[in-house]
Amino acid sequence: MLLNRKVLEDLHVKLKKKGDKFILSGLPNHLYEAEKHILNLLDIKDSTQTKNRTSLSSHLRYQEAMVASEKKYNVRQKNNLSSEGQAKAKTEQDDEDVCPICMERINNKEILKRCSHAFCKSCIDQAMTYKPSCPVCGMIYGLMKGDQPEGTMSSITLPSCLPGYPTCGTIMITYNMYSGIQTKSHPNPGKHYPATSRTAYLPDNEEGREILWLLNKAFSQKLIFTVGRSRTTGAEGVITWNDIHHKTSTTGGPNFVTNKVTGDCSMDPDLNHLHQFGQLEQG
Repeated sequence: MLLNRKVLEDLHVKLKKKGDKFILSGLPNHLYEAEKHILNLLDIKDSTQTKNRTSLSSHLRYQEAMVASEKKYNVRQKNNLSSEGQAKAKTEQDDEDVCPICMERINNKEILKRCSHAFCKSCIDQAMTYKPSCPVCGMIYGLMKGDQPEGTMSSITLPSCLPGYPTCGTIMITYNMYSGIQTKSHPNPGKHYPATSRTAYLPDNEEGREILWLLNKAFSQKLIFTVGRSRTTGAEGVITWNDIHHKTSTTGGPNFVTNKVTGDCSMDPDLNHLHQFGQLEQG
């Protein structure tokens, strides 16, 4: 397949050939547009995950790719140091000066304080406007806000027990999300989306109450829901879960702090996941 270099330049991405592979480099939003262009040329329908990228979890594939790239680099660095001397160490130092975003030598280096990853200042400044997190490791910088529609969140306690938690009651969370019109941060701005409601469950113990507190923070930061394609029905343009998983059934197992989908399709929140996303600040 021949790619029009002028088109790629207009999309602000660079195409490099490495062995029998072609590598695209650029900012996340530019890579997304370039990917859509290439998929259109191949006449391949975009995947559900790509269509449903949002300000929160929409970017996970990009982050995973960056982490995988860093892991490969670290393995290569270790092998090189064991087989070659100081000359190779100099080459590795040069590699460290490559910006993970533009894949060019770092210009006006900016080092992120919490994770120490380095980038071109202009590259990381633009990336932070897209999502306030490190493109390499996903460390959050600042308060993350999502594109969740308007709605309410409430909770009550029930005397019944969840599987695996026979000594405590149950917290039942109810979300009532209103209908509205999609904004520019949603897949189809100007189109209507219907109202919906969701119910989720937690054990009424110390950890369950901590997760409830974090979920309230996440809801206030508009991170729990988004508008996109339903993972269960396939319907487009509806209110759907974002990347904070919930247990939506009182059955299906006790693992309420895992990040897996249980056999009955109930989803459970991950405590560490909640602590990281959006810098859910204390107080």
